[in-house]
Amino acid sequence: ARHLAALGFTGVINRKEDCYRVWAEGRTPAFDVLLTNPPYSGDHVQKLFEFVSAGCGKGKPWILLIPNYCATLPSYAGLERQHSVAYAAPHKRYRYHSPPGSRSDVAKQEQLKTAPFVTLWFLGSLCSARAHVLAALRREDSTAADSSEAAASLVVADSLSELPASYKAARSKSDPTSQFCKQFGEFCARDPGCV
Repeated sequence: ARHLAALGFTGVINRKEDCYRVWAEGRTPAFDVLLTNPPYSGDHVQKLFEFVSAGCGKGKPWILLIPNYCATLPSYAGLERQHSVAYAAPHKRYRYHSPPGSRSDVAKQEQLKTAPFVTLWFLGSLCSARAHVLAALRREDSTAADSSEAAASLVVADSLSELPASYKAARSKSDPTSQFCKQFGEFCARDPGCV
């Protein structure tokens, strides 16, 4: 929220509360755009897909930072077409900070940052702003490519089929990423403390 405020977006809502309960009780606060990086485990992404599929409160645009494999989930089927979803991702893969002590299988220095899967920005329900938003992202990409910021520039695609192969999720159940996601999902289903 602080970073968004520094960029001029001062009306950010970022509360530590059960959003599923808020949605179910009809207490969704007024908003212009849903921007979130949800937990990837359990059924969080599925519930988020259900929320945006139902119109995201009132047909509002949504921007989700989630792993590429989420596009292969049954709950995502039809969303790309229904909500004219576009995609954006950095040329250099995002790396995430592991919580201290959460990775006993890696050395302490390696534990600081991890990139277990490719994450993409899924941009949906942009409606009349879609062309303008994608053009702006592409302009940003071409500007960065001409400077020293090339590593931070974006790959922008109008559909999953337009993404470079390295950004697409494998749909094979034997794929290592698919196996990891299945095993992780099963683990989280057994562990009530898994977020």
